[in-house]
Amino acid sequence: MSDVESDDPLIAYRVVPVAGRTPVVLLRVEVAEPATKSVAIVLDFSDSCVSLEKQLELLRKLLGTLPPSWPLAIYCLGNPDPIGNPANSLASFLDCSNPIRDLCDDRMLDQRFRGRGSFIRPCLEGICGHLGQNASKGDCLVFVLTDGQFSDFGAINVPSSLDVVAITPTSVSAASTMFPRDCIQFFDVRDQKIDSVIGRHRLPFFGPVRIELLEPTVDLATVFRVAPGDRLINWNSIHNHSVNLAAGNLHLVVDADLSVAKKLRWKITSLVTQETCVLATEDEAIPSESHIEKVVSTHFSSLRNGEDVSYLFRFTEQSSDMPEACAAFDAALCLANSSAPWIDEAGKMRVLQNPVLTAMCEEHGNARCDAMLLLCTSRKSDDRAHEVLALGLSRSNEFGFRINSGDRLGESVATADFSIRFDRSHYRWMLQIADANPQELEYYASEVLSLPISHSENEIIAVFSGNLR
Repeated sequence: MSDVESDDPLIAYRVVPVAGRTPVVLLRVEVAEPATKSVAIVLDFSDSCVSLEKQLELLRKLLGTLPPSWPLAIYCLGNPDPIGNPANSLASFLDCSNPIRDLCDDRMLDQRFRGRGSFIRPCLEGICGHLGQNASKGDCLVFVLTDGQFSDFGAINVPSSLDVVAITPTSVSAASTMFPRDCIQFFDVRDQKIDSVIGRHRLPFFGPVRIELLEPTVDLATVFRVAPGDRLINWNSIHNHSVNLAAGNLHLVVDADLSVAKKLRWKITSLVTQETCVLATEDEAIPSESHIEKVVSTHFSSLRNGEDVSYLFRFTEQSSDMPEACAAFDAALCLANSSAPWIDEAGKMRVLQNPVLTAMCEEHGNARCDAMLLLCTSRKSDDRAHEVLALGLSRSNEFGFRINSGDRLGESVATADFSIRFDRSHYRWMLQIADANPQELEYYASEVLSLPISHSENEIIAVFSGNLR
């Protein structure tokens, strides 16, 4: 019976705004971790044990399917105290090339313990002492790497808090050891049944899996995988869709509307147990992951540095974070109605502080652009917000922002040419509408602007930030 409750992976989503185009959908494939256990490795350096290389190689494969954060302690037969770094974890063991040398911090280890015999009782007593009196059944997995010859005399009681397994280079007969077979499980390195020991403590999909995008939904959208090094790779160009979910979540990007992304079906197969499950995207959105979202937004952005204007974000009624965007706009509008600045005396942003927006609008509290134009369209019928977008303006461009009559701005249309530019001779932002005289804007104070933008069904409010840096 498994010590953990089997659970399928979960695919959650987040809509990511992209500069100058429609948003994309970020998917996160994750699986719950098994209940935390401790792992102890006991090394046999007695004269009769020639080498531990085969056992260590097998153990590396077995432990690779368990959470890398689980704590790890290393012991030697005959010694009740752990050796090496007390902060070791399974990740430490899996990442190093020579565990005995790298984790034990003692190049003379085998020589120091060579003449101490093969006594396992001190190790078990030491492990129990470190677990404490409140330890539960199977709280610690103990792997004894040995030749199977123990020197202990008399009965040895293995506490229920320990799940003890001996791994030997070859098969060991019951008559060749003084240790009772009902207290410890013996496996040689060729015995595939040893995997059942790990199986009691892991979830089927917490480890290496293969993920497949099922037909016919694969034709509905373009899918990318976020690869190491923050690279986005087209799904169809990847030959091997195997990942280790024990090492962390898998991120996918769907270049389509959220309704399309939710139609996608994914088949996930455990490469350890061969169990399979078919999943769809959950209705619940994931929390903001600013680093990944910035990578995705930069990859898909159709407006690059040096152009007249860049979209910082754009949310619509279909966006999961529309409520946060509306709340941010309301706060900015409140400041603009009182001609208050968007930055404090230290130059730090006072608005757009919601985690959904912060990564796109500021860095370390400072604005990412010289000024912003914030637009909100709301339905005339019910006064409900339909679209919220923010544009970043630069003083270095000839025009911080410029649009021609008939051009679209989000879902709205400009009814006349207009621009916002920074006039260096007056050191002010200036609004120019068609052939009218330029209108001087507030420098630090924010304000509501009347712009020639219209939408057949929506009312539009435009807020200018004033200078931000």
